[in-house]
Amino acid sequence: MVEMFIKAGFYEFDLLHIIPFSSAWENRKILFFDVEKALPYLHKAFSFSKDPRVHIWTNRLPAHYLEGYERLIQDPSKIMDEVAGRTEMFDDFFKKGREFYCRGERCTYCFLEKFCTDLRSFKKNKILDPEKWPTCISKADSLKRGDALALKDVYDGKKVDMKKFVDFYIKERYFVKSLRCKKCKESKHCSGAPVALMKERGFKILRTIK
Repeated sequence: MVEMFIKAGFYEFDLLHIIPFSSAWENRKILFFDVEKALPYLHKAFSFSKDPRVHIWTNRLPAHYLEGYERLIQDPSKIMDEVAGRTEMFDDFFKKGREFYCRGERCTYCFLEKFCTDLRSFKKNKILDPEKWPTCISKADSLKRGDALALKDVYDGKKVDMKKFVDFYIKERYFVKSLRCKKCKESKHCSGAPVALMKERGFKILRTIK
């Protein structure tokens, strides 16, 4: 399809990953697919980005499927747009203790699964620690580690500062591993490295430990 459109004179594509909402969820047996099995086809589509005329964007596609095409990883700051679209839901969670309406089977298919899990942990424990960096790479000088995020820094009992929470999450909690990491002996104890770092330097900096 991408090739067909390029031949027709179209050179910009936004590849939107299927998300578990509305008709997509109702028709999930038809629409949802095994992303890892489909990687050869996805990489074929991504390969068109090597053509200087072509611009490809990805939207909500998990970063670990973009190894080799890291520059196509969606900018982590876009998480703020996702959060802005759910302002009422997050407000109700803090003010009224109302659980997210979409929680359940859909979570494992959702781009914000880890974000929402962290938000629940943050509210319950009143603190959220940074993820540990993997032992296979050195700390990047350009991304300094932060301190644990205390509830008082973001939530005053009435209003939550979601921007501060998102900023912390992106820098200190939004981590990703390479698919190669499944073979690493540290895999069960490692969350990977920041998505922003993978977008900047590539997954090649992660080395599996045998």
